[in-house]
Amino acid sequence: MKDNASDVKTLPGLDMSQLEQEDKKDEANGLPPRFGFPHKVNFNLRNSGVWTVLPNGDRIWQLSIRCPDALSINLLYDQFWLPEGAKLFVYTNDRHHVIGAMTSRNNKGTKKEIQGYATGLLYGDAITLEYYLPDGINEQGIVSISNVVQGYRYI
Repeated sequence: MKDNASDVKTLPGLDMSQLEQEDKKDEANGLPPRFGFPHKVNFNLRNSGVWTVLPNGDRIWQLSIRCPDALSINLLYDQFWLPEGAKLFVYTNDRHHVIGAMTSRNNKGTKKEIQGYATGLLYGDAITLEYYLPDGINEQGIVSISNVVQGYRYI
């Protein structure tokens, strides 16, 4: 496990003229307006973020995500499962907006039949995920982000 480092994933900026054209076309076809662009990603506890082991044996995983010029960010998970005792928080870097703690009560399926999940909007252009795993819990959670939705319109 890495110690005392940071992992920041910066996603590409949006082509606003292209999105505006697409939005006008969608509106003309009677589709509801979208508020954000979904960036396809593959961020999870094994391939992203940084693990820190605390002196008492507890472990914390952190991952920061930046979306330049975003009005909001929300996350779509293709797999989400937390063991009893684990906690997941998602917050803006200024900590004005916080979602969590998500716990095993938020699991939608079982560990053998894992389902997806989504977090609500966090207003700003940078967020951090923080996964807390107390010492003595040997079962690893599954937090796999498939899309980062970069909001370019307030809803």
